[in-house]
Amino acid sequence: MSSNTTAANSSLGSDVGGTTPVCFKPFDGVIAVMNMISLLFNIFHLIVLSRLQSLKGTKYRYILYNISLADIVSIISVAYLYSCYDANLMIFITGKLGARIPLNVFLGLGNYTAYFVFMVASAEKYLAICKPYSYQSSIIVRRLPVWFAMAWLFVLTALTLSFVAMSHSTAPWVRGWQWTVLTLIVMAAFPSTVSIVLLTSVCKELKRMKNQSATVTDNGEERKAAIYLIIVFTMEMIVFLLNVACITILSYTNTLVLCKIWNLAIKAPHTMANTAIYGWRTKAYQQHVRRMFGCKPSRVESTEQ
Repeated sequence: MSSNTTAANSSLGSDVGGTTPVCFKPFDGVIAVMNMISLLFNIFHLIVLSRLQSLKGTKYRYILYNISLADIVSIISVAYLYSCYDANLMIFITGKLGARIPLNVFLGLGNYTAYFVFMVASAEKYLAICKPYSYQSSIIVRRLPVWFAMAWLFVLTALTLSFVAMSHSTAPWVRGWQWTVLTLIVMAAFPSTVSIVLLTSVCKELKRMKNQSATVTDNGEERKAAIYLIIVFTMEMIVFLLNVACITILSYTNTLVLCKIWNLAIKAPHTMANTAIYGWRTKAYQQHVRRMFGCKPSRVESTEQ
């Protein structure tokens, strides 16, 4: 890498809130491969979901789609941050200061959207399991796609306004660790806390219903969907805590090794986890994948949930 490229990436790294160069060697190629695999996994997952006939008439499909879309945005944002060529092209076109806002917004969208997606999904599952009699009449259920769209729009708007308003003349504490803590509380801790409260109630209700045959709404399928959501959300919370620990350690040590290990061992595999879990728990999903690759279908029940 030339000295000009290194300098440009170092400058960009400071503009997007980091103190280290964007390009990480010698692991940048391996990280790029992992991100590409994860991206292809999630795109393939969306294709399979769109072909499962029984999902097309359910609210569950919106949850699955949005979780996977959130993972895709997260993958692209991380890959974009590590891409020397894209980053320098942005600087070349817009200038150093012009690249700061769109890059920050894009990276923030990848980091924080998933928490609001899980909050909306948790509310839907809470109504399905704990309030089945009022499920169909709930405004959340009747306008579920709108709520998901509002979650994406809120994160995008909040990040854009915050970065546009934050100039270099802003008070130092706003640009320091206090601002990071405030952002984590509003954009991650708040929606995650709401999801934890709702899913805790769902867990209690599922435990009470353990010996019953089904829920009121969907002959037991809502329970399967709720268990899937609880598993995926639990993994999201584990990764969130690890991410906070990683950022804290990095801020004190300023070591690139931690970032490399984080992305290779945790971040990229995590974005493939929901795809693997849903495929592993759903026989019809496995059957459809086999058919797509020309394999002989196994004998499974016709249930596609």
